[in-house]
Amino acid sequence: MAVAFSKIQSQFQALYEWCFRPDKNDKKHKGWKHPIFSLLLMSLSCLMACSYLASYFVGKRPNLAKEIPLILRTRWGYFLLGYWMTMLCSRLTTQKSRAFYDMLWACNISILLAIFGLAKNSPVLIGTSLITIACDQLLWYADILSFVTTGKFHIGVAKYLIWPETTISTKLTSTHHLWFIPLLVSILKKAGGLKKESFKISLALTLMLWFVSRSLLPKTLPGPKEGAQDTYMNVNLSWELWKDVPIDFVNKLLKDESYWKTLATNGVTWNGLNYIAFLLLRKFVN
Repeated sequence: MAVAFSKIQSQFQALYEWCFRPDKNDKKHKGWKHPIFSLLLMSLSCLMACSYLASYFVGKRPNLAKEIPLILRTRWGYFLLGYWMTMLCSRLTTQKSRAFYDMLWACNISILLAIFGLAKNSPVLIGTSLITIACDQLLWYADILSFVTTGKFHIGVAKYLIWPETTISTKLTSTHHLWFIPLLVSILKKAGGLKKESFKISLALTLMLWFVSRSLLPKTLPGPKEGAQDTYMNVNLSWELWKDVPIDFVNKLLKDESYWKTLATNGVTWNGLNYIAFLLLRKFVN
């Protein structure tokens, strides 16, 4: 009996480590099972948690249950689904299984959440997807403008577009950083506006994005070929501030990659800036 229990315990331990031990040299990152598992876990957990919280808030405030015009739900729901599928398929051709890891980023999960929100006729979920990416994608506008006018990405959030390893398919399927906010704003204008409950849900969502990313993936993975430079991952800033963003004091603070220090610093920074973006967008949307 004790031997059988020990064997089962060892099997569970091995399964847990396969799922949640972010070792860059683990062979699981070269296969397909772990990347697919990671995307399924991230997508389902985020959608289910946000759906539960949205239902909770609507139950407390029934006036949040506004109708999204059917034509907007169908037109933009199918558009976003087609774009998300195109993004995944195009990246699979160049990144292979690692494309599934690429889809764990908040901007890509937010597209899924927007599709889900349109399907459920939930402006609260649409607002959550908007706020979750608000800070990052607003900074994209400034970064692209600085590149166009000066030839440099002074903020750094979009600088990966000119990395040598960034493929054309990745560049083409990064356009949502520019049109996603205007699209969601136009939908929310006709669906009751942007509510504070959406920001509250986004707090939980950003925490989940960080926690799951940190548990699944290391900061870097070995390059696609033997002897190639490591591939920078740092999905959802789960290990450090994005390496191209020149905020030295934050980079020094997170240099040791401490779990709790990174969680606290990025959580406060990310959600603090998102709150400022929320206040600005709410005035515009409402």
